[in-house]
Amino acid sequence: MSPDPKELHNSEAAAEAAGGLHFAVLCVQKAVEFNITDHKLHRATKDKELREELKKLTDVSPSTFMFQLGGGCRVVGDPSAGGSPMSSACVGDAVAAFRGTLSNLDDLALLYVDEPQAGHGNATPAEVVCHMYSKIGVELLTKLRGRFAFCMYESKQGRVLAARDGSGVVHLYQGHSPNLGLVISSTRAMLASCSDVKAFAPGDFKYGWHSEPRQFSPIEFSRQGRQSAKEGGRRGSMDTVGDE
Repeated sequence: MSPDPKELHNSEAAAEAAGGLHFAVLCVQKAVEFNITDHKLHRATKDKELREELKKLTDVSPSTFMFQLGGGCRVVGDPSAGGSPMSSACVGDAVAAFRGTLSNLDDLALLYVDEPQAGHGNATPAEVVCHMYSKIGVELLTKLRGRFAFCMYESKQGRVLAARDGSGVVHLYQGHSPNLGLVISSTRAMLASCSDVKAFAPGDFKYGWHSEPRQFSPIEFSRQGRQSAKEGGRRGSMDTVGDE
């Protein structure tokens, strides 16, 4: 039997009201602009618009910002208020925000992280996700074990990857900002100014700016296989797996 939508919404609101840190990742639509210096078309940066939109999402402070070309993340809230653990990272061409925990974090860090970021004794979940994506693409989703929601934006190809694990403990939503940027957040509150707000169901993932959240299909992934992340092409898409 499907859960009652009203009860589900109330339970999500109660969980978010518990406080702690939350994230929002904003990705602007890719566009080109004419450069009068070399008379060629280049990818538009839209850095100013990106920063302004991230600031307008909420008045909650303190905030931490991280940016890549065409995308950025904002983490807000009081870490002393409890809630799920939160991490964010910029690694190479990627920026990621991760709320929740990975039970196999140490094993993944050992396999995929060459050297943790300065200031961290151990790699954070957000950092691990960035490193894994650069090496194995969306196949990283088959290897995560835990209770979490995350979003990662890779600027070189302009790709968005977001997922909510099957337990559904940590929430994840998407919407479109007033300037039609894609916003993915761990709380509805940061999407108050957005349109077309949708919740990721437990076990949903999203790969690509225009794609809709959908359930992972092991059969589909096996059929598609995977391509090297270095190719920069389309990779087989799949969802995360919850605790085993």
